[in-house]
Amino acid sequence: MRLEYRVSPRLVGLFLGSVAVYLAFQSLLFEYLVEVVIDKQAHPYIVTSLDLFSVNTEQTIPTWYSSLLLFAAALLFLLVSVGKSGIIARGRWLWTSLAVIFLYLSLDEAASIHEIAAKWLQTDFELSGFWTFGWQLAALPFLALFGLIYFRFWWRLPRPTRLHFMVAGVVYVGGAFVVEGISAARWDALGGLSYGYLVIATVEELCEMLGVIILIYGLLTYLVNEGYTLAFMPPNSIEPRKFRPSRPMRLLIGSVLALNALVIAWTVNLSGESLNDDGIYMYHSLIDQLAVDGVIVGREIGRFSFDNPASETLPSLAETFSEIMVVNLISADSYLILAAEQLPFTQDQVIDVLHNNGETQFIIFDDNAVRLILRQVAR
Repeated sequence: MRLEYRVSPRLVGLFLGSVAVYLAFQSLLFEYLVEVVIDKQAHPYIVTSLDLFSVNTEQTIPTWYSSLLLFAAALLFLLVSVGKSGIIARGRWLWTSLAVIFLYLSLDEAASIHEIAAKWLQTDFELSGFWTFGWQLAALPFLALFGLIYFRFWWRLPRPTRLHFMVAGVVYVGGAFVVEGISAARWDALGGLSYGYLVIATVEELCEMLGVIILIYGLLTYLVNEGYTLAFMPPNSIEPRKFRPSRPMRLLIGSVLALNALVIAWTVNLSGESLNDDGIYMYHSLIDQLAVDGVIVGREIGRFSFDNPASETLPSLAETFSEIMVVNLISADSYLILAAEQLPFTQDQVIDVLHNNGETQFIIFDDNAVRLILRQVAR
C-alpha cells in the first residue's frame, strides 16, 4: 500500500494560526469570568476548570499547544539537517543545533525551566518595572550569542526563507521580551494580578505562538522548494550495519555526561560548604521549622554541658525569656538554643522534627535543666 500526502504550507500555517488565535480569545473570555464575574472563594472548582484554558497559567491546554508547536519546529529543523547529511552542505551542524534549541524551548515551555532563573533574580535583586519578572535578564546574553552565531547562516538562506525567519524572530522575540516587559511593568505598578495585566500577557503568549507558526510555515515552504520528500522503507531493504554514533551524537552524549558530572560535583561542593571552618553543619531546614510563633533559635559551637555551659548568648536569652530549651547536635558538635515566652512545642515534638531532618544523635535539655546548669556555673 502506498500512502502519499501533499502538505500545503499555507493551509498548515492558517490552521495552526487559527487555533492559536482561538485559544487566546478563549483565554481572555475565561479569565474575565474568573477575575471579574465569578466569586473565586465560592466556586473554586469552576475557577480551576476555566484556568485549564488560560494561556497565562502553567500546565494548561494552551501551554501544551505552545510546546507542541516548538516541538514541531524542532522536528522540521532536524528533517532539514538529516536531508543534508548525504551532501556536502555548509552549516549543516547549525540546522542540527537549531533542532536542539527548539527541542529545549519545547521542554522549557512545558516544564517552565526559565522560572528557576527568574526566581533567583527576583530573590537576589530588587527588580521592578520592565524587568520585574527577571528572566529576560538571564536570556539576553544567550539571545545576543545566538544572533552572533546565526547571522551569517541566516543571511545565506534563500530570500523567502530569510524573510520568513526574520518575521518569525521579530514576532516571537518581540512578544517574549517587549510585550512581556510591558506586562511585567503593569504587574509591578498594580502590585499583582489584574485583568489588564492578563490582557497584555495574553498578547505576549499569542505573539510567541504566532512567531513559531510563521517559522513552521517558513520551514515547510523551504522543504517544498528544496524538493524534500519523506519515504518509509521496509526493514529488509536496509542493509544491516554496525551502529556507530555520529560525531554530533557523540558530542551530545559527552555533553550530557559532563553536565551530570558537574551537577554531582557542584552538589557535593555545596554539601561541603554547608560545614563552616569548625565543621558545624548549617541546619537551615531544621532552624526554619523550629523558629515559629515567636521562638528565637540560636546556634552555638560545641556541646552544652557543665564543662561547656554557655556562651554569652544563652544566659542573656535565659534572662529575657520565660522558657528555654537546648538541643545538643552530637554529629555536628554544636547546639541549638530555643527561647520564647512559652515554647509552642513539646520535647517529643522537637524529637520528631529532629528525626524528620535526619538527626539521630542528640541530647535535649529542658528549661529546668538549662537553668540548673546556668545557676551551678554562676556560683
